Amino acid sequence: RAAELANAAVLAHAPTAAVRGLLAAARRSFGVFAALRSGRFCYRAALEAPTDVLERCCVARTSLPSSGPERTAWQRWLSQPEDPTDAGLLLHGRMAKNDGFAEGGIGNLDSGRSSLRPYQRAALEAIQAAAPKNCCVVLPCGAGKTKVGAAVACEFLEDRPGACVLVLCLRREGIRQWSQELSRTWGVTAFEAGGEMFSPEALRTCRIILATYHRMLSERRRGAGACHDEGPRLSSEQDAVSECGDFDLAAGGALSARFLASASGLVVADECHMVPAPRICGLLRSLLEARGARRRLVGLTATLLREGGGAPMGEGEGEASDAPWPLLGKCVHRETFARLAPEYLAPVRCVEVRVPVASRWLGLFQEQPLAAAVCLSRGKWEVLEHLLAKHADECLLITVERCEQARLIAATFGIIPIDGSVPASQIKDYLQRFRSQKIRALVATHILDDSADFPELSVMIQMGGHFSSRRQEQQRLGRLLRWGHTKRKRWEESGVRPAFYVLVHEGTVEERMSLHRSSSVAGVQYERTTHAEITSPPLSPLACGSLFSADAGSEAEAELEAYHVAARERAIAAEQRCLELS
Repeated sequence: RAAELANAAVLAHAPTAAVRGLLAAARRSFGVFAALRSGRFCYRAALEAPTDVLERCCVARTSLPSSGPERTAWQRWLSQPEDPTDAGLLLHGRMAKNDGFAEGGIGNLDSGRSSLRPYQRAALEAIQAAAPKNCCVVLPCGAGKTKVGAAVACEFLEDRPGACVLVLCLRREGIRQWSQELSRTWGVTAFEAGGEMFSPEALRTCRIILATYHRMLSERRRGAGACHDEGPRLSSEQDAVSECGDFDLAAGGALSARFLASASGLVVADECHMVPAPRICGLLRSLLEARGARRRLVGLTATLLREGGGAPMGEGEGEASDAPWPLLGKCVHRETFARLAPEYLAPVRCVEVRVPVASRWLGLFQEQPLAAAVCLSRGKWEVLEHLLAKHADECLLITVERCEQARLIAATFGIIPIDGSVPASQIKDYLQRFRSQKIRALVATHILDDSADFPELSVMIQMGGHFSSRRQEQQRLGRLLRWGHTKRKRWEESGVRPAFYVLVHEGTVEERMSLHRSSSVAGVQYERTTHAEITSPPLSPLACGSLFSADAGSEAEAELEAYHVAARERAIAAEQRCLELS
């Protein structure tokens, strides 16, 4: 209990005693409870003011109804044992009249509607016009798919008091973006699967659930396993304990059970190009068609394509541009990068750097042609070193295909690596520091291909891609499309565009794959340059800083020669390690 109160106090930036007193006042006075939930009280002022002043203010400002959903919620709250987590529920994002846990309409619906851009409003109207059929919308990365999805969810809930919306994201980073958008723009607090602030009661009463595809699949698998156990089945409420952090092998199905218990439901599939995957397709069918009900699916993506083909789910085929996968329905609205730049999206300079293959790498690529698409030869390392020197003062992201490559680059250049082995909490911290530019560069595997927003990112270096994946090319390019204040100001003053470098082994299968990947990016022309143009004149990452003097004498140069030899030997050893890893 002490720890929960302390957490709530830290969240509110207030003493624990103040949080405890405000909680007691809300239990004594329906007016204080209603004012906190409606946002009529700023919680900071409420924590500072004496409780008798708050109660008098509530009586003076509001007419307190003797019945209604708000008073019912208060009475239900009083009937339950006092719980320290109530402080978090009252203070953490509960400033809107009706948040994701309350029945009724959406408090900030008008302001949310007014925040939509014209093309986002058109997408919303197209989705509403297609109801009740399933449909999808295609918007470029950075164009505000989350905002459109939040508008769809809130409009759906406005006229359906007993409805529930389930939002499926690809990664935890996507959940963060959805939660932030719903809270800031629409005044809605959603239930985050796996979050630490919420209880089984919150899951039972919530109206918007945010979860990853992986979590829903894991929950479904656990639920199926529990059906074959001989032990007693858990209730939905007990089942939900796992969502609050306590792992239980018998737990499963809590999120699905909550969604299926609602009178009507909407599933919003973020990054809906994942829908054709067999297990995800089965999950969605079970959610949409269970218990004889027909719920709706709305998909959002920037890349409505998969290399596997048009109708991979084994059903009837439709037109590739309108209904690529039957479960997903028609694409009712589509925007392109060319139509939205530069007003809403940043214009990007795409450069393909052709790297010659020499020495032992040539033999490796002749023996194993596909190795050229994923290996990092000496030439790519040289180009990377010069690009790091050229863009030393800019926000930069390097992408690779293998965890070992990310760690090798990290160890060589002192850049933080992001891959699947890094704990989620640590990744969250790294990305937050990267957005605030406390960290200037990252090297990442495909973990940052989707659902990663970096408004100030200005340089991206793709060391290698997943063979011929057009979707990956568009998703990675999309990391650069969001406008940041500094990025836009720089472009307006000097015309400098964000740069997307693609490193390709010349004369290998990777060159043909790169052509296939780049052909799908509409409205963008790739410049072609060579290894020699990038590495001439020779640069060093240290040359752009003031750490070393540029006018060192001959004596100093001679003294450094031994270090130069040692550095060359380490470079040869690093190349040998690259070959071994390949």
